[in-house]
Amino acid sequence: MKPEIRVFQNREKLAIAVAKDWKEGAQQATRSGNKFSVALCGGSTPTVGYRWLAGEEFRQSIPWSSVHLFWGDERCVPPEDMESNFRMAQELLIDHVSIPEKNINRIKGEADPITEAVQYGEKMRGHFGSGEKGIPSFDWVILGLGLDGHTASIFPHANSSYRDLGLCAVTAHPESGQKRITMTPKIFNQALRVTFLVTGKEKASIVKDIIGEDVCAENYPAKQVSPVGGILQWWVDEEAYSALR
Repeated sequence: MKPEIRVFQNREKLAIAVAKDWKEGAQQATRSGNKFSVALCGGSTPTVGYRWLAGEEFRQSIPWSSVHLFWGDERCVPPEDMESNFRMAQELLIDHVSIPEKNINRIKGEADPITEAVQYGEKMRGHFGSGEKGIPSFDWVILGLGLDGHTASIFPHANSSYRDLGLCAVTAHPESGQKRITMTPKIFNQALRVTFLVTGKEKASIVKDIIGEDVCAENYPAKQVSPVGGILQWWVDEEAYSALR
């Protein structure tokens, strides 16, 4: 699937675009009497978007009762840990908006990883009901791209083993060995919309490999992401896109 590519002047302008689309998606869902279900990513890029969503311009105009939050991955740490993706979203976004507690569906990083991976998959099924082939269909999956080319907690050179797994899997960081729980491409590829958010010059070569369709890029998990019937987007700042100029 050929992605839609949008290049922003800087991270701030990218974040504003995320907030605007979030607002539009939530408002449209509310008008239709539907939920607006979003899978969040970790990393540094979404933090600016969280701040915009929590700011005066957006927090008052977004119907938060329609917004349902999930996480694409989580480190196996307690929710108060500094490395927790949930904690980052909580401090920058959740604590500042009027989203109902029942709409916040965190991955329990403090639980037994294998058990939680199964239970989180069941939680998604309960939320979405019976989707296509029993796979939930998010309105929006937001993904990042690590310096080593990982997305969610699926790491390069190991991603082929996730193709036949369930909705969630337990992985380990290739260097630290830290365990993580991650959604798998089965989830991403059933979404209505998947957007990669990538910023910074240090990621320019990886972005070039993946978007530029380098043959060697097949080892990157992002190459597995191809929504069936949905749209695939790469939103990058000028620095991250610089190797493709």
